[in-house]
Amino acid sequence: MYKCSYKNVAQFRRTTLLRVTLKTRSTIVRGRKKMLIETYEYGKFQILRIKEKKNAIKNLEELKDLITGYLDRGKYFIAVSFSDATYIYSGAIKILVSCHKMISERGGELCIIEPDPSLFDILENLNIDRVINVYVSEKYLPE
Repeated sequence: MYKCSYKNVAQFRRTTLLRVTLKTRSTIVRGRKKMLIETYEYGKFQILRIKEKKNAIKNLEELKDLITGYLDRGKYFIAVSFSDATYIYSGAIKILVSCHKMISERGGELCIIEPDPSLFDILENLNIDRVINVYVSEKYLPE
């Protein structure tokens, strides 16, 4: 298992990874595009890649709804990628911790993969990385 320490994160972000079963989900709220989430499977994990045009993650309600749907279908290992985000608001962190609790109660795991170095610093300063595992890349996810 290889957790983040971000000595050389740029090298990991440039790594080309195998993508399996790529799907895209876009949520439309009040006539405008709210959040784009790419989903695909990697091993036993369901990967949810958040694609935001802004560099800050404000609201993850759509992500929570998507995770709840996966839990209802028996998928208990979920990894969320915030590779484009450099900042995350406290409300979004609250939702992440809530999702982690829901998944843990069912014997699964929620983790974060490929965070931007500045986002990783925020997660580390808030000790979120002690609650939710953070990995440099999906290839380091536990099997």
